[in-house]
Amino acid sequence: NPVSQQVYLLVLLPCAFMTTMSQIIMNAQRFEYDHRKLQDQLEEDVASLKEMHDRLQMSEARHRMLVDNSTDMIWIMTLDGRVTYVNAAVERLRGFTPEEFLSKSRNELYTPELLNMFKEGVAIIQEQMKAGTPIKLPRREIQAPCKDGSRIWMEVSATGIYDAQGHFVELMGTSRDISDRKRGEAQKDELLNLNHRLQKNESLM
Repeated sequence: NPVSQQVYLLVLLPCAFMTTMSQIIMNAQRFEYDHRKLQDQLEEDVASLKEMHDRLQMSEARHRMLVDNSTDMIWIMTLDGRVTYVNAAVERLRGFTPEEFLSKSRNELYTPELLNMFKEGVAIIQEQMKAGTPIKLPRREIQAPCKDGSRIWMEVSATGIYDAQGHFVELMGTSRDISDRKRGEAQKDELLNLNHRLQKNESLM
């Protein structure tokens, strides 16, 4: 009857309301838990990224300090011979500031012999690229011109720099001052020649 239905509805509605509210509260609690968990994970990720960033900055600073204080010239060059980076050692070894060195043309930085050697190096690189082998140039001993017009003996070596896809982009190399060694070799050769002449003269006496 209508009265029974009304009583039934009066009992059912609060129960349904309580069930719905309980479900809403549970969903809200679950959402809050998931949100808190996600926030904690996000904070951990941010902290981890910051730590990685700090380590990377420290590593870069350490490498920059090593490069800047190296006694050898460290340089980066494109395949057309344009130097895009050189460390501070260039001023001590060749008299140019890094800014001056980067602004010079190939003809100002290289002798004709060096330009020919550079062309040979480019040909080697092109062959290595075709063969799919790592880019690496053999060590060479060169005479490099200095700002004051003099020349310095240097031992040069270079290897390839690659992008994220593994494609060759530039050369990175080092140039080491070997002037003392070359002078020592020249003195040794001079002494050997002198000794040979003395022995020859003695044999004629």
